[in-house]
Amino acid sequence: MTGGTLSLALGGLILFAVGAYLSATGALSQGIVFMAAALALQILSLVRLRQARNKIVNKDDGDARG
Repeated sequence: MTGGTLSLALGGLILFAVGAYLSATGALSQGIVFMAAALALQILSLVRLRQARNKIVNKDDGDARG
């Protein structure tokens, strides 16, 4: 997992918290926009994690001889 993936995930969490706060304090439309942006960042980070996992799995060719 690289720093870029971690920053996407952390940014998504922070944006979601900001969106939840804004929605709770009355700025509903702004809160929804922040939560949608957070969802996009979380999806990007999950895609990067899946790509990294597939890269590791594809390196293993099943040869037990080492």
